Amino acid sequence: ERTLENRYGAKYLQSPEISVFVKEAAGMRVTMDGQFNKPGIFPTTSNSTLLQAVAQAGGITQLADESKLFVFRTHRGRKLVANYNLKNIRAGTQGDPRLFGGDVVVAFTSNTKVAARNLREVLGLATSAGRLVTPF
Repeated sequence: ERTLENRYGAKYLQSPEISVFVKEAAGMRVTMDGQFNKPGIFPTTSNSTLLQAVAQAGGITQLADESKLFVFRTHRGRKLVANYNLKNIRAGTQGDPRLFGGDVVVAFTSNTKVAARNLREVLGLATSAGRLVTPF
């Protein structure tokens, strides 16, 4: 504000009074990727948490692994990653971490859930096919 007041006052205006408000900061966004119902880039505040960001992304899908929620962060030029368990956070046995602008949260697919879904589909098809065939 003072820099702008000085520059405008030096050439254009007498005793200018300038106020600066930050409408949006590019770094105040979190990327939600992977097994979220609505993945994307979401605005965050200085006190946003992982659970709040998950809610913004519409929650995790049915195929997501609740124990594999990874937060990727760059801090002082270093790439950091932390693994969180959504079920534990919701149960209160693990803290709900604070997120920072630029963080990337990735929800990974549960191989067990995919295998179970595939098995249900195969068994469903097999039982459906069995019903279509009439015994002689």
